[in-house]
Amino acid sequence: MSDDKQQEYFADGMTEDLITDLSKLSELFVVARNTVFTYKGRAVKVHEVAEELGVRYVLEGSVRRSGDQVRINAQLIDALSGGHVWAERYDGVMDDVFALQDEVTRGIVKELKVSLSIKDDAAISTAETADSVAYDLFLRGWERYQSRDPLEYSSAIDFFERAIDKDPGFSRAHAALTMVYLEIIKRVWWRQSLGIHYYQAVERARLALRRARQNPVALTHQIVAEWYSIFSDRARLAIEAAELALELNPNHPASHMAMASALLKDSRPKEAEEFIRTAMRLNPSFPPDYLVSLAQAQFQLGNYPDAANSLERAVAQNSNDNWAYVYLAATYGKLGQRQKAQKSVDSGQFIARRCRLRPCNGSCHCELGFQV
Repeated sequence: MSDDKQQEYFADGMTEDLITDLSKLSELFVVARNTVFTYKGRAVKVHEVAEELGVRYVLEGSVRRSGDQVRINAQLIDALSGGHVWAERYDGVMDDVFALQDEVTRGIVKELKVSLSIKDDAAISTAETADSVAYDLFLRGWERYQSRDPLEYSSAIDFFERAIDKDPGFSRAHAALTMVYLEIIKRVWWRQSLGIHYYQAVERARLALRRARQNPVALTHQIVAEWYSIFSDRARLAIEAAELALELNPNHPASHMAMASALLKDSRPKEAEEFIRTAMRLNPSFPPDYLVSLAQAQFQLGNYPDAANSLERAVAQNSNDNWAYVYLAATYGKLGQRQKAQKSVDSGQFIARRCRLRPCNGSCHCELGFQV
């Protein structure tokens, strides 16, 4: 709530950080950012939101920023009674923004009578940077990353690098930088986003991850798990990294998806499917990536009709996901639907063409470094 519409990224970032802080508490079930943001800018009834999400309490409020001044209004509502459990206003300056977030989180914890373990208390008290300028630059980069637009990724990288220049120890900025590069690699966007070669993107991601691992946060462990799942055969290491991510943030759907990817790498599709379903429960407005992972589990289990259905839904939501088409072609092939399989190959033709440079038997690693 500000006259400056350009501050929207800041309010969004504060909202997401509050969600993240609350999701670290094992006693709470907290719905993820992607789903929460579907209500942004809409006039909604609290009891309807709670019913749709399967939660009892709803936190709502506003952030106002004017220059260096920050004001947070927050209220916690019991959806069963419709009554306000707690409401508070917090005023401060940008240098105090982390303390303000901490006060909001602790106010909610107190009203819900949540018992904090020593680990929980430490988790919600840890500011990842003391530099408000670095934090502001990070939020600007995160907004561009969340757009899932390959043309915005170059700008996201620039903001993360500037945040790191301000605070070289800002581990989440290093992790986020790695995540952008990893997304570019996975989506075959390296030329579209950055105008560079695949191997350059991998090397930049590797360097950013090495720095992030010096002081890892939950996001770092998620990325490590995915890295091992994609670029190596060491499934055990991927699982160990996912376990660390879940320990630090048990409510974060990305941590559950990291575990699912690791289990798929280890040929344990049934267990992977359980983690994917949990992630979907935590994030009901899940992205199409979840459906691709679900399809991989279904494919490994031999449930080809279900896998085809999941992949069809995925490509309907994101027609730019080349790998979804490759998996869909393989699934149609198992179902004996050759015409549909060929159409899917044509839709994902860039990857198919690259794979032909190094023919595989369906179980090798193609030139792009992905198992197909």
